[in-house]
Amino acid sequence: MNYRSSWARILSIVILALAILIAGSIITETAEAQQARRGGQRGRMDMTRMMYLEFTWAAVNFGCDVSAEKLAKLKPTYQGVYDKRQKVRAEAMQSRNFRAMMTSLDEHNKEIGAALTKELTEEEIAGLVTWQKSLTALTQLLAGGQQGNRRGMGNAMYIERSWAMLSFGMKATDEQIAKLAPSYKEHSQLRADAVEGGNADLCNAVVDDAKADIDATVKNEVTEEQWKLYEERVVNFGQRRGNRGGPGGPGGPGGPAGG
Repeated sequence: MNYRSSWARILSIVILALAILIAGSIITETAEAQQARRGGQRGRMDMTRMMYLEFTWAAVNFGCDVSAEKLAKLKPTYQGVYDKRQKVRAEAMQSRNFRAMMTSLDEHNKEIGAALTKELTEEEIAGLVTWQKSLTALTQLLAGGQQGNRRGMGNAMYIERSWAMLSFGMKATDEQIAKLAPSYKEHSQLRADAVEGGNADLCNAVVDDAKADIDATVKNEVTEEQWKLYEERVVNFGQRRGNRGGPGGPGGPGGPAGG
């Protein structure tokens, strides 16, 4: 066993976790301004911790060049965490005990982190970190932009939210996934390129275009029953909650993140 390599991989996961905490503080700071008029626990929650499953699953599919064999090994862990997380969130909405929910979510995230550490190479884990850094930069750009960027905040993680919904909430077939994946791959790269350019208005346009194109592609490929669920959990989620993005809005605390 190569202990040096194993410790390097563990260190990479630790670095990734730190990146998540940093990103969470940035996103939460933006959310607090949006939640100030309403108060409550939800505005203080960390969207990145809530969406660890979403962002890592999108990253391993579209940002790390992970093999189909590894994805197949990882998927049962993700599905199990997804199902448990949905149950915990439903219970929290009934009891209003969001602190307990976050404790459970942290344990769920550890399950995913352990699976990633086991299956991924150092290079693939580095790809996760790169994806997270780009996502963090995107939320900063959208939060700091001018008109229209508040709406874009709700779409910042649309790729992540909708892909997780397809994979675990709707349980799309392998054939459906294969047909949908190229669109997600394309928009992931377009988003990364826009973030690298550093233009907030361009980033806002790119995430809006991604949402529109992904929704159209999904609607064309899934069944009517699947689309109704997708529309409820992903497309109309923010409208249903009456929010415009960030925690408490689409994919944020207070309800399912993408399903």
